[in-house]
Amino acid sequence: FLFPREPIMSVKRAFATAGLNAVETAVVKATFEDDDRPKQKHIKTICDYVELELAGTGYDTSSMSKNLTLVEMFRKRINNTNNSSISWKIVIKTLITIHILFRECDLAFIEEFSQYGQNRVF
Repeated sequence: FLFPREPIMSVKRAFATAGLNAVETAVVKATFEDDDRPKQKHIKTICDYVELELAGTGYDTSSMSKNLTLVEMFRKRINNTNNSSISWKIVIKTLITIHILFRECDLAFIEEFSQYGQNRVF
């Protein structure tokens, strides 16, 4: 007996985002290990954070656990897999998400990326 894939993936997605704030959840969901492209609503959440917090107009960071930068969130996402090998799907989706953010977000994202991503992202 085979189970439908989508309910299993939604349970995995729910466990992966438990206890995270809105921005961290958007990063995890945008780069989740599935065959779908990053959803626009997750990109918008990240862009809103960039525009409001990084550009200095205010964003609710009261639930930010460790005040991670976006670069650290992406780095954590790639390196935080349950098995010993890095998932190529997460890496590709992270690159796609970063590319979309370069195109669609405020210049503050590029500035943060150049400042905190100078050592390496992956």
